[in-house]
Amino acid sequence: MLQQVFPAAKFPFPQDQSYAYGIKPSSVNHNDVQAAYDVFLKGYYEESGDQARIKWDNPAQTVSEGIGYGMLIFVFMDNVKNNTQGKFDKLWKYYQSHLDGQGLMNWKINGFGGRRRQMVPPMATSTRLLRSVLPITNGMMKI
Repeated sequence: MLQQVFPAAKFPFPQDQSYAYGIKPSSVNHNDVQAAYDVFLKGYYEESGDQARIKWDNPAQTVSEGIGYGMLIFVFMDNVKNNTQGKFDKLWKYYQSHLDGQGLMNWKINGFGGRRRQMVPPMATSTRLLRSVLPITNGMMKI
């Protein structure tokens, strides 16, 4: 597993850094972000065995971009308290379990049942890359 290779977060949350070219809001702090993460985790993250998914608008379904953005959230929120590496790995396992003939995750899946709800037409591949593969790739680069 990846957690054996990377036992601790390289940049644990919160960083509370100020950057010369960035904007840091004065009305929100890392406690607000942690509270939003906790709500996200309780409301949208679901595990089953060695896999996990992010619930969609219809909570019985998952879409590929939900997995991608979930992986990014876990990268950014990792620290000793949140310990997100295992959650990240379970989302990755779910992604790998629902690939189509092009090697991309099917867009919409019914929960953990494995039945593909809807496949995206091949012409929409570039949209799929932007909405699911790029967030996942970005998340893996930050591990």
